[in-house]
Amino acid sequence: MRALEAMRNERSQRRERQGNANLTVDRGERTGKRVVELQGVTQRFGDEVILRDINLEVLRGDRIGFLGRNGAGKTTLLKILLGELEPSEGKVQMGTNLKVAYFDQLRAGLELEKTVYDNVAQGSDRVSVGGKIAT
Repeated sequence: MRALEAMRNERSQRRERQGNANLTVDRGERTGKRVVELQGVTQRFGDEVILRDINLEVLRGDRIGFLGRNGAGKTTLLKILLGELEPSEGKVQMGTNLKVAYFDQLRAGLELEKTVYDNVAQGSDRVSVGGKIAT
């Protein structure tokens, strides 16, 4: 009985004990509302028009997908949106403080001898949060 009472006392002391917790949340680097805007974008390769007069605005938080047959211009449009390809005509306005990460359909950015973790995290076991390194 004494052992049971001692256990109950110990448990009640743990429940009544209060501690302090510090929590910091890093909002991260804020980007503008606009990610990218296309105005009247046309893309030609030689005499062939791949994209014609595209007007598009992508805002922070938007999710977009491209559907179409092979050769329809999906990859060309993506490259223009990423700033990797200048359009033949029209205007592209990129947002501020953008950090883009993606792997293309041909996986050109992947190193096949590395693991998925190594490809994405570059083998690092550390993450920077609020300018501080965390493991």
